Amino acid sequence: MLAAARGRFANGFAIAIEDIAVLRETGEEALMTYVERQEHGGRTTFRRAGALFSRNADAPLEVAWRFVQETWINDRTDEQPAAE
Repeated sequence: MLAAARGRFANGFAIAIEDIAVLRETGEEALMTYVERQEHGGRTTFRRAGALFSRNADAPLEVAWRFVQETWINDRTDEQPAAE
């Protein structure tokens, strides 16, 4: 199922990251939250995300995603400020 969905929105699909906050950072890891804005077919959706990153010499840019959790934001529009 996931493999079939990969690349499905190739044309006219855009993702932007907003409202970035670093909750905890060490020399090896960073725990962050952010809002992900996705635009496709004239529709904009938002997700609040939390992610844990760590250093990894074998990963692209030497940063590996260790965990990510996303929650839909149903009531946000372009005119509304980010949820606190």
